[in-house]
Order: sequence, then structure tokens, then C-alpha cells
Amino acid sequence: DLTSNSLTTLPSEFGRLTNLPASLDLSNNQLTSLPFGALTHFTSLDLSSNAFTTLPPEIGLRTDLTSLDLASNSLTSLPSEFGRLTNLPASLDLSNNQLTSLPFGALTHFTSLDLSSNRFTEFPPEMFLLTGLTSLDLKVNSITGSLPSEFGRLTNLTRLDLHRDPYDNNRLTGSIPSQVGRLTDLTFLSLGGSSSSYSHALTGWLPRQLGHLTKLTTLNLRTNSLRGRLPTQLGLLTKLSGISLGYNSFTGALPTQLGLLTKVSYIDLG
Repeated sequence: DLTSNSLTTLPSEFGRLTNLPASLDLSNNQLTSLPFGALTHFTSLDLSSNAFTTLPPEIGLRTDLTSLDLASNSLTSLPSEFGRLTNLPASLDLSNNQLTSLPFGALTHFTSLDLSSNRFTEFPPEMFLLTGLTSLDLKVNSITGSLPSEFGRLTNLTRLDLHRDPYDNNRLTGSIPSQVGRLTDLTFLSLGGSSSSYSHALTGWLPRQLGHLTKLTTLNLRTNSLRGRLPTQLGLLTKLSGISLGYNSFTGALPTQLGLLTKVSYIDLG
């Protein structure tokens, strides 16, 4: 057991210990590099909570890897060769790093990306080429600007999380594009925050196309600057169990169609 030490690397000779289990847990150290080419016996590597800032291109030679945990490091990017690791699970957790970019075009194997708590400042255009994505988590980054209409290409998404924490991350502006209505498999959509003291500043009226998202169970649009009347099409979201619309600037009477949301157990209208 080598977890929770202060290791910065391992000698290449470590790879000779082929009687060890194929799963190697090196989490909670200070690792900045590893002789990946010498560790071919190990097909499962837990490198979470270390100090990696990058991975060498030769990581792409480890096509036998079946598990690789890189959460909570200091990674700023990944080499494009990472995309060769097609025996890894389709769910990739890169949360709590320092990522500002990724070779999205090389990551087509992965259908679930957890990029939360990183340093993305924009939505990379190449991200919208990953049309097989089912889950995308970008909460607690530093993204500014509007929601691109290209989100409408990601029609397999079931979860889209752009949530902001109280420390003012992800300052989205502009209106919600109508193309979001194409994401008809969504069950979870968060474009809001949790604190009334900070605002996303998404503006405009809610697009009636939200009514196409009939599989939604959770909708969070809290702490924005959305205005106007709530669309009657919200009444079509009959699978909703939670809806947060507080701290906006909605006007007018609540549509009677909200009475159709019989599965709602939590509602926040601020």
C-alpha cells in the first residue's frame, strides 16, 4: 500500500513486481511523473490526488489500461495520444484539476466527461463534435460568454451541469438558445447557481422549446436575470421532481399548466 505518502515518482524497476495485483493505487501522494512504459503489468492505476501537471505522450501506448483515475491533480491539458486508451471506461473523471483545454477531437471514446472544478474559460468549439456525449459536467469553471447554439448538436446528452458555486464561477450571459430544446434525452439541466448573492446573468425569456425536454427530472435556472412570463410549455415536463427558478425577474401569473407537474417534490420560485 503506497497511498497517502509523499512520493514524487517511482523507479522503472517497480515494473518488475509482476506478482503484485494488476491494480495499483498511488493516490494521495505528490507524484509528478511515472515510468508508464515500465508499468505494463498494471492495468488499473489510481493516480488521483497527486501533483501531475501533464502526462507524457507515451501514455498512449498503454492501450491495455482498463482503469485510470486522474481526478484532483494539477493537469492543464492531456496529450492527444490519450484518446488511444479505448479500453478505459467510457466515463472520464478529470475533475479538480487546472485544465484550460483538452484534445476533444481525440476523446471520442468517452461518452461521459466530468470536467468540474477546472479552469476552462470558454466552450471549446471542438467539444461540440463529441455527439456521443451523454453526460457533461462543467460546473465550477471560469467560463464566460453566452451559451453556444452548438449545444443543440449534443442530442445524446442526459445530463448537462453548468452550475455555479457561491464564488462566482461560470459567469454565463445572454439568452438560453432555443437549440437546447433539441436535447430531448436530458434528465438533468443546471444553468443556475445556489446563492442569491451571485448571478449568472442569463437574460431574456425562457424559450418555449424547453417544453421538448419531457424527460427532465431536475431543472435549475436559479440566480439569473431571466425575465418575462413563464412559458406554458413548462407544463409538458411532467417528469420533473425538482425545479428552481428563484432569483430571476419573471413577471405575470404562474401558468395553470404548472399544475400538471404532479411529481414535483421541490419547487423554488424565489
